[in-house]
Amino acid sequence: MNIKKSLLKWLFGDNAWAAAVIPKTYRDKDEIVRRVLFEALVRYVEDEDNLAEGRCVDYYSVELQCNYVTLDEVTKRMAWRQDLYDAYLYIKEGRAKLEADLDWEISITRVEELDQKTMETIVKYNRYLWT
Repeated sequence: MNIKKSLLKWLFGDNAWAAAVIPKTYRDKDEIVRRVLFEALVRYVEDEDNLAEGRCVDYYSVELQCNYVTLDEVTKRMAWRQDLYDAYLYIKEGRAKLEADLDWEISITRVEELDQKTMETIVKYNRYLWT
């Protein structure tokens, strides 16, 4: 581990990534918020809970059979997991494709709309982003 990473870990603990995602050059607050929210979801999915599981009722069959959860609870879990997974896929793949679009004016407007929707999704389900 290099000195910079060691220092960040010492200062910020396991959340050193948050300091690393903020650029060293000037950025507006909305850009910083977007970067931190997007990186938080990416880290959650890639490091803690891949969200790929738990998006179908079969995943919960044992819990349902044992009456640990109700079908209504499972339906709610599947919905938020799917919404967050869709947001993750947009961050990892969809956004770059839109930015590479030849029609820049339409693309940038669409990126801004989808960025806003993605941030709203992350904030809406923030209580689930812990392990």
